[in-house]
Amino acid sequence: MTSAGRALSVTDFFDGDAANWDTYYERDDLFSVIHQHRRSMALAWVDELKLPDGARVLEVGCGTGLFAIDLAQRGFRVTAVDSAARMLARARANIAAAKVVDRIALVRADSERLPLSRESFDLVVALGLVPWVPSPANTLTEMVGMLIPGGRLVVNCDNRRRLAVLLDPRYTPPLAGVRWLFKRLRRRDRALDQPITGTHRHVPSEFDALLAEVGAPVERSLTFGFGPFTLLGREALPSRAGLVAHRGLQRLAEAGTPGLWSTGAQYMVRAVRA
Repeated sequence: MTSAGRALSVTDFFDGDAANWDTYYERDDLFSVIHQHRRSMALAWVDELKLPDGARVLEVGCGTGLFAIDLAQRGFRVTAVDSAARMLARARANIAAAKVVDRIALVRADSERLPLSRESFDLVVALGLVPWVPSPANTLTEMVGMLIPGGRLVVNCDNRRRLAVLLDPRYTPPLAGVRWLFKRLRRRDRALDQPITGTHRHVPSEFDALLAEVGAPVERSLTFGFGPFTLLGREALPSRAGLVAHRGLQRLAEAGTPGLWSTGAQYMVRAVRA
């Protein structure tokens, strides 16, 4: 699939799902709770920077605009970018309802070709974007180029070494050779342990190295989100038990528990442009 075709399919996917994204920050299912945690942690990291009123902030992959609104309400001047027209339409309505229209400029653009002035932002934020882009390296390079020297980038990726994958024999990397042999013998379909077609996952150390290569070494990081847990590809815990497991494991991970701190479903970093 070409980059253009792939980007179009991802854009169409999010356009089709635009109506659901506002509700993810209100619901109490595991998927929504993990996204709510990501939002709160990213905001806490932004607050730690103590950026001045009027600081210029760029959000790439803004979706329905809720994080951009959070940023604007902190007094920042926000440019919010997305490639999905329906997402931007909902963002425009949300921004108007929040009465921060004067602080947010919406732009429809591709993350690898941002039509903005380089080295003009104090902070760039991209949550939930990197797994979906054709080239994470190109997108990260473009976003780092938007930062002033010393500016910060808050960005996350999907963790290829997430605990839920490691525990399920159908996906865990140590059994990849066994699965390959079994599939060859049975002529099964390709790669049971591959992520959803068209998405990228990274090991945390790999993502750190990628950021260093594009000129933005990591200064802070964490993994978060545990579950849903599966056995042979089928959900292993009911919804409420899954939430309890996630919250308990998240507390242990944030306390630095060996074997957990690096195995959350998502990996988020704050990097600084060198």
